[in-house]
Amino acid sequence: MNLDAIGNIGEAVGALAVVVSLVYLAIQMRLNTASVRSATHQSIVATSATTNAVIAQNKELARIFRVGCDELNQLDDDERVQFSFLVSQFIDIFENLYLHHRHGSLDDDFWRPREEAYLDLFRTPGFAHCWNERSQHYATSFQEFVNERLADRPESQTQRQLLLREEPRPPSA
Repeated sequence: MNLDAIGNIGEAVGALAVVVSLVYLAIQMRLNTASVRSATHQSIVATSATTNAVIAQNKELARIFRVGCDELNQLDDDERVQFSFLVSQFIDIFENLYLHHRHGSLDDDFWRPREEAYLDLFRTPGFAHCWNERSQHYATSFQEFVNERLADRPESQTQRQLLLREEPRPPSA
C-alpha cells in the first residue's frame, strides 16, 4: 500500500467522522428542543394554575374578579387596585405565552386554546379597560397581536357569559 492510498483512507475516515459528528449533534439538538418545550409548557401551566388558584380559593377575590370583568365601576378603589393587579398577572402570562409561541418553544396545540381563552378575557369590559390603560407597557409585537385579534372579533362579553356560555352582546355603535 502506498502513501497516497493511506492518505485517501485517512480522508475517508475523517469525512465519515464528520458525518457521524453532525448526526450526533442533530440528535442532541432535537432532544434539547424537546426538553426546552417541555420545560416551557410546565412553567406556563404552573404559573397559570397558581394564578387561577389564588382566585378560586378566595371568595372575595373571585367576586372582585367577576365584578371587575363585567362592571368595573361597581368596585371601590381598593378593589379596583386588586382587580388591576389580577389583570396584570393574566396579561403577563398571555404575553409570555405569545412570545414563547412566536419564538417556537410552544406548539400550536398548546397555544391555540389558550390564545382564545385569554382573548375571551380581554373582551370583557373590565379587561378591555385595563388593556387600554396599560398596553403600552408590553412588547410592541404583543400589543399589535392583541389589538389585531380583538379587532377581528370585537364583541364584548361578560364573565358570566364566558362561564355560562351565554351569547355575547353585539358591538356598541
